[in-house]
Amino acid sequence: MRLTDEQRALRDLVRELSDERIALRAPEIDEKAEFPWDIVKLLADHDVLALPFPV
Repeated sequence: MRLTDEQRALRDLVRELSDERIALRAPEIDEKAEFPWDIVKLLADHDVLALPFPV
């Protein structure tokens, strides 16, 4: 099964956010044992948490 252009763009965006922002915070998040609301906001701001269903 091949990904659509939109799916590839989402994959690439999530990979970029993960590599450049989330991975850097992971040790701190683990050490503090706190929920990373800033990461949730980051993902929401990039529409990663939006439902992928037409309305």
